[in-house]
Amino acid sequence: MNKQSNKTMFFLSLLLVMVSGQGYALNMDESASYTYASDDARIYWPAEDFGQWLAFAEHKPLIHFKVEDRNRERPMLLKLPELHLTQRQLLLAMRANKPKGVSLFFSKEAPDLKAPTLLLYTDSDEYYVQAGIDTYVKPNLRKVQGTAETLRVGEGRIALLHFSLPGKLALEQIHRAELLLHLRAEQEGENEIELLQLSVGEESAGAQSGLAASYPQDKLIGQHQAVYYAENFDSQSWMDSLSEKLGTQESTWSNAATLKYLTHQQAGYFLPSEGRSAVARFTPDKNLALNLDYYFAKHHGNEPEEAYVRYYLKLAEGADISGGGKLPGFGGTYNKAGWGGRPNDGYQGWSARGAFMGTIDNPQSPFHGHMPIGSYLYEAIDERKYGRVLPWGHPLAALAPGRWVCIEQHLKLNTPGQNDGLLEVWIDGVKILIRDQLIFRHTTELKIEKIWFNFYFGGVEKPKRAFDMYLDNIVIASQYIGPMQK
Repeated sequence: MNKQSNKTMFFLSLLLVMVSGQGYALNMDESASYTYASDDARIYWPAEDFGQWLAFAEHKPLIHFKVEDRNRERPMLLKLPELHLTQRQLLLAMRANKPKGVSLFFSKEAPDLKAPTLLLYTDSDEYYVQAGIDTYVKPNLRKVQGTAETLRVGEGRIALLHFSLPGKLALEQIHRAELLLHLRAEQEGENEIELLQLSVGEESAGAQSGLAASYPQDKLIGQHQAVYYAENFDSQSWMDSLSEKLGTQESTWSNAATLKYLTHQQAGYFLPSEGRSAVARFTPDKNLALNLDYYFAKHHGNEPEEAYVRYYLKLAEGADISGGGKLPGFGGTYNKAGWGGRPNDGYQGWSARGAFMGTIDNPQSPFHGHMPIGSYLYEAIDERKYGRVLPWGHPLAALAPGRWVCIEQHLKLNTPGQNDGLLEVWIDGVKILIRDQLIFRHTTELKIEKIWFNFYFGGVEKPKRAFDMYLDNIVIASQYIGPMQK
């Protein structure tokens, strides 16, 4: 098998989900790419058990068909006797068997009603369902093709066709299914193509409760033996005790911001209670909005190798974010390395802050106006000067302005000499990410120095427009915390 075929098979394996319905629901849109079901929102393709992908070889093609190079436009009607009609979301894929040759089909963006169409027949009715999304992807294809007028299949390109079946259609009554395609006049050689049905998983993960379940609205949660620290910003002595609880630190790029807060009513808090929320205010004149650090050694005399941090975050209504930046996470920089272009060599310092990306400005995206989030990691794995952004890759990680979300991260440092570091993420109690095999250090001298509440824009470039984020209900612990019980 050649190298390109290996890449193609690997990608198709990423698309195939166990028919059991476990894993993520499909969130494909017109921005689908080789890496993401939604490139706009940085949402990964569906997976079984967070990364256990169904092997391509286990999936049987629906049909094989040939495309001849006749140099004229023509329709092609394919009978699909093996099509599984158990779900209203259907995802079909076309790939070429030959190493050379590219077949060209009209997409739904083409004129004259030449979109790929699914024809479904019952005893009494006929249903013509046009593809709601059609595109093609390929390894290293930089531009998404969801709005192109042509679907290209072959030489590593895989066409994807997504159909939503109407609710009035009784699936059990369908006795015949066909796929209507339209070939373009120009073809780049003859081809043999496989048509596959890719199983679309259903959303199955529910919210996971933790130690917060025993403390409604987080009251007295700080008394739990696993909790290092808890803060809801409601104490009138907050400013007086700040230096004892959270050490403010001057940023490398600008002075640490003065803490600001709003009343719950002003911040649109998710519970009808009196209190305050902290504000991270981003303005065009500076990069840093808020920088607070919780140092373990200062408050506990030692530093852990594993910790959890949970906080509530809200992106203010109307936020339009021109670029990416940093959010709360973990740090072990020791003011030496692992941030600000100081690479992690495994001996000086590391970090694993959160990250946010710019507002999705595609008006056709179902995530228009949302802000994707993830992690910004300084790992000891290469000569990278700066960290890398790891999108969390789930619909819940594309935050909508005006909505409070519960974010929890768990970090376990790797054993020096081994790649057993672990990062886990929950949003609103739903586990959305597991990344293992991480390497942050080569020595036990590096530990989790601090929980780093860093709200920073960039990089170097400053925000083009002002926007706010609100912060509340911080809990730092040695075990899973879970969402607040309301």
